[in-house]
Amino acid sequence: MDPLRILSIYGMHVPNLRSKELVWQGHRGSHQAQPEKQYRISLSIFQTQRVVVLGDGAEWVKNLAQMRFPEATFIIDLYHGRQHVSELCKTLFARNEKKIGQQRIRWWTDLGDGKVEKIIRQAQQHLPQDAEAKKKGEIEIHCLGKNAEYMCYAEFRAQGLFLGSGVVEAGCKTLIGQRLEQSGMEWSVRGANAIIFLRCFIKSNRFEDYWESRAP
Repeated sequence: MDPLRILSIYGMHVPNLRSKELVWQGHRGSHQAQPEKQYRISLSIFQTQRVVVLGDGAEWVKNLAQMRFPEATFIIDLYHGRQHVSELCKTLFARNEKKIGQQRIRWWTDLGDGKVEKIIRQAQQHLPQDAEAKKKGEIEIHCLGKNAEYMCYAEFRAQGLFLGSGVVEAGCKTLIGQRLEQSGMEWSVRGANAIIFLRCFIKSNRFEDYWESRAP
């Protein structure tokens, strides 16, 4: 089944936008199927001089950011970063719940300060002897390492940037789930996209603007 993808676009410190500060876009299918023009039109509402893409670190999200907005600052949201750290702690300190909890708090603090390299150095010293557990730990360490530049949270925070993707996470439930995932519902790609398109315009307070733009 083709995945459902949604995107929220919002301005920070943008005057006189009020109810139009949050713009939704969504579709079912490949991220490459969404025309670049639609992204650019939405961004033009904010007359922005800087673009920041905040996501969960999935490769398709990063690829989308690099393809559509190569000039953008990309941030992996803090809470997904913490999930990786938690999984790393469970792998390195298995069966020692106290140690897992203590190290998780320490590394979460380091992560919030943007000290990803410190976490990696310390984690490498605690890799388990078990081959399977060691491999799992190395995968988490590699994930942190290749995404370190997107986890400079202290720097991002100092610039006043958002670190969490709660807005779009909530949108998955309210924008998509409440309308398309009710009991017994089945959708074709075309039908789902038609409803998603309409719902995005309504929830973005752009429904009237859309019809005005199509008036002769």
